Amino acid sequence: MTIHQQITKQHQQIKELSFILKRLIEDQSFAQMETTCDLFFNYSSKVDHYFKTVESSVYKHMLVHSDENVKKTAYRFMAGSCGIKRIFNQYRQTWCHNKKLRVNNHPRFRQESEDVFKLIMQRLNDEATHLYPVIKGIEAKKRELAYA
Repeated sequence: MTIHQQITKQHQQIKELSFILKRLIEDQSFAQMETTCDLFFNYSSKVDHYFKTVESSVYKHMLVHSDENVKKTAYRFMAGSCGIKRIFNQYRQTWCHNKKLRVNNHPRFRQESEDVFKLIMQRLNDEATHLYPVIKGIEAKKRELAYA
């Protein structure tokens, strides 16, 4: 499986979990359920894994690429990634404790969750639009060179 296929699959999993969690979190009684908590930590783990995969498997190749536009794209996305991870970690520190959701203010939790899900989905969509084509181009060039 190519790196593009891996991150596309991870992207889809995050998108699905985000959609489901958003619906569950809307209702305070569902937000407190163990199943919701399990899904939330699964989502959180997948987001972390996705960012680590992109950092370790994508940026390192882009940063040493001969095309300056490829390098600029990597730097731009790396900078944005730091901010998103910081916001996501703050969100988790606020609402998570010992692998449990700690929802003591449901309206605030619901709004912050919606904001974080939207931020992460916007990031994934931006990557799909601007980063994935670059990755596909690099992978195609590697295949071309391997068969030459």
